[in-house]
Amino acid sequence: MTRRGGTSAQRCAFTSYREIGRAAEFPLHPLFTRPIGATDGIIDTEGLSLADALAQVKDFAGSDRLWSRGKDEFNMLAISCHVAGRAPPLPASRFGNACNLLLAAGMPLDDLHRTRS
Repeated sequence: MTRRGGTSAQRCAFTSYREIGRAAEFPLHPLFTRPIGATDGIIDTEGLSLADALAQVKDFAGSDRLWSRGKDEFNMLAISCHVAGRAPPLPASRFGNACNLLLAAGMPLDDLHRTRS
């Protein structure tokens, strides 16, 4: 993760939050913004529209599978798209569960349960 402005994928999450019209009611929590150095000002000036961010995610993915831990694809894409009234640019079938990838690489199941996403 980058400290200034974030990547396009990071801004995707920020922008979808802004587009549902809750920025004035609910400021971004430091637990969300602190790890990447985001501020409301950065999001307001450098954030992308949901449509632009989703197009960049789709371009980035190409024909490859995207890996997420658990059901992150539903949080990242499906819910944001539903709230904005948009069709997701990538179907959920394009995402793989990284937990399965870690198990296949030999990580013990108990360790996987203790590993934070």
